[in-house]
Amino acid sequence: MFGLLACQNATVAGGRPPDAFDVLSERRWAARAPSGFEVLVAKVEAARARPAAAAVVGADTLPAASTDGSAFTAAHGFPEWEPPPTTAAPAPLVVPTAPSEWFNPRGRHEGTEGIVADLAKLGVTDNGRLYVNECWGRTWGASTSDHHRSQTRSWACDLSVAGVQVPTPEAQEAAERIGSSLGEPGWKGGNLRKTVDGYRIQVLWKVAGHFDHVHIGVRKA
Repeated sequence: MFGLLACQNATVAGGRPPDAFDVLSERRWAARAPSGFEVLVAKVEAARARPAAAAVVGADTLPAASTDGSAFTAAHGFPEWEPPPTTAAPAPLVVPTAPSEWFNPRGRHEGTEGIVADLAKLGVTDNGRLYVNECWGRTWGASTSDHHRSQTRSWACDLSVAGVQVPTPEAQEAAERIGSSLGEPGWKGGNLRKTVDGYRIQVLWKVAGHFDHVHIGVRKA
């Protein structure tokens, strides 16, 4: 195979014709197991004869087309790549202009709790430092207040900025939103009272005792 022995029509070393010993030796050579070197050379020659694409190690075990890597990941059990989920931008705040757009009595004290909760949420949403405090359940102050524990047909909450004892832009914004929702767009402050479907709604802002917070009180008539 590699010129180590000549065929029968060739000559042996020294230029003489091959004799029976030479022929027997060649047959024994051909019948023997190939050496490791011969196996390696045979593999190299076979690889050169194959098409270029198939010569890639392991290419014959992969599916056909794989420019995006999907065939490779599928063949080796990798999970398929998925784009990260996108988070939708929050819907912009829409300020109602009439009670009919939002009014929904529910919760404790004959539904007054839910009305106050909706107005308070409207006031504090995307509104900086403003938060809800001082709701129903007071045991001090005037017993006629919607905040007072004795009132079982009322609910109330205050909106304020913690630690601030003067009017703030956040409270002003909340008061204007709530005024708009009660059909009073551009309301700047005072004592705003509305009755809707048998519920008296009161909003206090920039009046005595209410310069640092917006009061929302509702009572079932």
